[in-house]
Amino acid sequence: MTRPLATAALASLVAGCAPEPTFRSRSELDWPGAGEGRDPATFTGRIDVDLCDGEDGDGDGDVDEDCEGPCARFVTRDAAWWAAAACVLDGEATGSSPLPLALGAGEVVSTAAEVQALLAVEPGGDPVAKLRRMLLVTKLNAAVFGIGPIAVVDWDRDGDLEDVDWLVAKAEAHYPSGAAWFQNVLTEQLRELTAVGTGLEPWFDPLCQAPPERCNGADDDQDGVVDEACGCFEACGDGLDDDLDGVADDGCEPCQELVARPWDFWAEAGCAIAGEAGPTLLPLTLGTADRFETADQVVAALVADPGLDSRLRLRRHLLAAHLNQAAFGIGEQPGADLDGDGQPETVAQVIARGDEVYDDGWAWQQLSLVTRLKAINAAAPDAALWFDPACRVPAEICDGRDNDQDLAVDEACGCVERCDGVDNDQDEEVDEDWPEGCPDGAGWRFVSIPDWLNCDVGDLSGLSTWDGGENGTTAAWEDATAFVLDAIAAEAPAFVVVPGDLVYGRWNADADGRMLFGPARTWAEQKLAIPRAADLYFGAWSRRFAERELEVHAGVGDHDLGDNKWAVNDGRSWLLPTWRAAFATAFTRLEDATPRYVLRPEGSAWADTAWAFDQGGLRVVMVDAFRQDHALTRLDDQTGTVLITVDGEQLAWLEGLLSGAAMDPTLDHVLVFGHPIVLGPVALDHSSGLRIRDADGTTDPDQADQGVDTDFWQALAEGGAAAYLAGEVHDVTVLTAEEPGPVQVAHGRHLGRSDAFSYLVVSVWPDHLDLELKEIPLDRSTVQLWQTTNTCSSGEPLIPAAARDQGFQVVGRLRLDRTGGQTRVWDAEGDLVPQPAADAPG
Repeated sequence: MTRPLATAALASLVAGCAPEPTFRSRSELDWPGAGEGRDPATFTGRIDVDLCDGEDGDGDGDVDEDCEGPCARFVTRDAAWWAAAACVLDGEATGSSPLPLALGAGEVVSTAAEVQALLAVEPGGDPVAKLRRMLLVTKLNAAVFGIGPIAVVDWDRDGDLEDVDWLVAKAEAHYPSGAAWFQNVLTEQLRELTAVGTGLEPWFDPLCQAPPERCNGADDDQDGVVDEACGCFEACGDGLDDDLDGVADDGCEPCQELVARPWDFWAEAGCAIAGEAGPTLLPLTLGTADRFETADQVVAALVADPGLDSRLRLRRHLLAAHLNQAAFGIGEQPGADLDGDGQPETVAQVIARGDEVYDDGWAWQQLSLVTRLKAINAAAPDAALWFDPACRVPAEICDGRDNDQDLAVDEACGCVERCDGVDNDQDEEVDEDWPEGCPDGAGWRFVSIPDWLNCDVGDLSGLSTWDGGENGTTAAWEDATAFVLDAIAAEAPAFVVVPGDLVYGRWNADADGRMLFGPARTWAEQKLAIPRAADLYFGAWSRRFAERELEVHAGVGDHDLGDNKWAVNDGRSWLLPTWRAAFATAFTRLEDATPRYVLRPEGSAWADTAWAFDQGGLRVVMVDAFRQDHALTRLDDQTGTVLITVDGEQLAWLEGLLSGAAMDPTLDHVLVFGHPIVLGPVALDHSSGLRIRDADGTTDPDQADQGVDTDFWQALAEGGAAAYLAGEVHDVTVLTAEEPGPVQVAHGRHLGRSDAFSYLVVSVWPDHLDLELKEIPLDRSTVQLWQTTNTCSSGEPLIPAAARDQGFQVVGRLRLDRTGGQTRVWDAEGDLVPQPAADAPG
């Protein structure tokens, strides 16, 4: 049938006015009805998950599967309800107003009257007005009922569910300007969500006829239920079933009591913030840059009226949460269910989320965190404090004494076991981390020995390729290594750190043609020889520690990567990843090839050779300062394809570790280790003196002061690291750049070449670090140790009889005061006396 001309013309005209949807991006093309022949103008929304609302949302015959407790409920109200809920909007019903709310860019709804006026407008067929109504309603539901993080629909059909917050942000991006058809899709999706949980009762009186229910252990609204659906976390120590799972204080162990105080408490506790009542709680950083150095700055921010500014309101409660975490150690306690999975995130995770939205979050996101942080800060206002907030009596400090004279020692005071004869962590065991006893009364200690072998020392006779020739060890070498490690074991260290140059490492060579590790004529043969040599030499190296039950943590040096330099298109450059992999197999990966360290720069080139761990108030960080982009790319005139630096992803990882430690009340100190030095000049002994390159290209170890300007050193200084401990130079120099600030300790003597050998003992206390350098003189024989290439030493190390009888002697001491989280040199003597970077010996 042929249509009349007039009808065809009219259809053409209508089509010209309302063209087919033009998809501007994949994110718009992939909406829930795309690919199914759905008409966006008549789309009615879709839910792809069974929400906890008492209905079989996904149609599988099960109602609310995987839903546990009131925290998983999907509670909502529609536009008509909100239009009549002025007292809820004002905060009378809940104790916290969800206003102001932002709609799109620049449109802010600040009062209940404004909300009611907007909801009273009949939108008709106007797609902008329809979207505005549903956007406002959804944001109110998210702010009051906490549905924002709950996953609801697979919007783009990629198998991953988007949550309510994602949909709200999507709607805001297309409000008020956007394609009408797409606004309709968003409106109907939000309408479908809003309709899901309207039949479930809220946890407050929507008419505000009774007092609102607050998370305080009391039945405020007098309905016979205490703290119902009001934060959804178990507050340890209050004897109440806060999370309504039928068990009071479940999951709470000693030292896990949730102690917190609201912002107005901290506004009156300036002396506690400043440290008069115990350790200082400063500095504090909100977001990435809002830093508070003094108690006066904190108090001023707390007492300032935030008005309706969502960011200022968040600042008040985020500050209080940071203070509570620092003072009471509640970071690992359950905080709030941010993602709607029924499992509350920890207080530390809630605070971290608060820091994220503090910087650049939407107003509704900031207000959502206000509600959660406010509940945490007010969760346990009656729990006992371990200090007097008015600072009228001596503060209780973790020192094994009853400072505040309340007949309790170190109560609620950090929950970390110290080696002091007191049950600090309240687990009914005393000094359980030191079964052999406290070493010389120290809090606890470890040893650092970079470059201690720097030679390949191992018995070759067990190899299947053994030819009966010269061996890779001698009686003198075995005696010297045993003497050194026996002395270190006598220190009873918690562990030993070795920041690089474990071996000589030139395993791509076969100078005398013995082929003990296979032929090494081609790069392909060398690639096979390197892991064979690593297996023998790294294995022998590790066994020496294991035989003495010494836990060892190793970092990578230039010799562990084949030794510098790495020329362009040279085998040593092409094979550097092979050396790095062999090192990882030996020291940073477990037998099943999984990572040994949880804290590592995952996904980066240094994921297997940079690492960190926490122990007894200390964060230990090891960096890998050897960057290679490609075997054909020269990065430095001296070291070829390898640049001596800490930058990019590894630097960002380090900065994150430092900032995280600054906010963690269980961590007192951060020590960063690496192989090359940063500051100069330093004393050198048979060393190429590798140095992290400055912005102007300085790599000379004799050049003064330039390293202060590196991004790496600035990260250490700004992040509050106590010190950087380096090796490489085979001598000892301690340098300072500024006071207060980190110090560089270049240390570690070469057992194969130096005229003395030393190791560094670090004792860890809550407020300071003690460093002791212990040394013994060495003689030498003329016997050279076999290596795959030229000799690594000046002869066998021999310990003189008199020195053997006397043992290692202390030749230097250094105490670093860490009160307030910054490093100050407290006392020093001998070889560990710090010098300004410009004045050190060359």
